[in-house]
Amino acid sequence: MDKSILVVDDHTGIRMLMSEVFRSAGFDVRCTGDDVEARSIAEQYRPRIGIFDINLNGCNGLDLLEDIKKKNPGMVPIVVSASEYPDTQHIPHESEVYYMKKPFDIGELKAKICELCG
Repeated sequence: MDKSILVVDDHTGIRMLMSEVFRSAGFDVRCTGDDVEARSIAEQYRPRIGIFDINLNGCNGLDLLEDIKKKNPGMVPIVVSASEYPDTQHIPHESEVYYMKKPFDIGELKAKICELCG
């Protein structure tokens, strides 16, 4: 079972929380708040799960997700946003995308990721 996660969020506290929670559950977690670094990590690391904030500093998280998904079609994306209804038109239609509204329940997110990783 592949238990690798890429977290892309420009809020340091959210990255730290996710890293701590998922590492303590046995996941291999890589975190960044930068789109260039996210692309590099995704290319080298090929994570099973990608958690993407939509509104990154200087970058649209959905565009980033689309770019990364093209190179890693097996990655399961989870989108997090403070928006009620994110514009998901850029996400490839063959992809199943999970959405969580901020603020989210970290336990609920952990349960979803555990379910996805089987």
